Amino acid sequence: MEKLMNPLFLVNPLFLPVAVLALVAFLQFGLYIALRREVREMRKSYEAKIKARRETKDSLRSEMLQISEELVALNQPAPAAVSIGQSMNLSRRNQVLRMHLRGDSPSRIAGALRISKSEVDLLLKVHRTVMPPAAWSPAGNAPAQRRVGETPRTLDGESQVSDTVAETA
Repeated sequence: MEKLMNPLFLVNPLFLPVAVLALVAFLQFGLYIALRREVREMRKSYEAKIKARRETKDSLRSEMLQISEELVALNQPAPAAVSIGQSMNLSRRNQVLRMHLRGDSPSRIAGALRISKSEVDLLLKVHRTVMPPAAWSPAGNAPAQRRVGETPRTLDGESQVSDTVAETA
């Protein structure tokens, strides 16, 4: 016992290396436990992220299926609309205007196209409102007719006869 009390045992040449080795082993064991805890926490967070991504993937997949079902439903042909009477389309409008420009009466146009006279009158009234009068009258579409011997005139009423023609005449 006396030997243990003596501070000389610290001077023993084997004591210092054994003490350092024990301290290093203790520190390594502490680091091992700390790393194990950290790995466990990282694994838990990684598993939580994977679970969240799987849930997101599943929800996106279900949304895609729902959207694809909606697309299939939208791509199906629509049921034929039930029309009440004949519809007024652009070709019918063109036919009405063409017959009017030929000089046919609204009642004759209505009978030929099997539509009401009021529809014909309405189309003609709308056309007169939208287009200038020169465009919808039968005379407005035809070039101006000259009488024999009449000199051509410009829009302001002046004669178009050239000076050379006037000098020879």
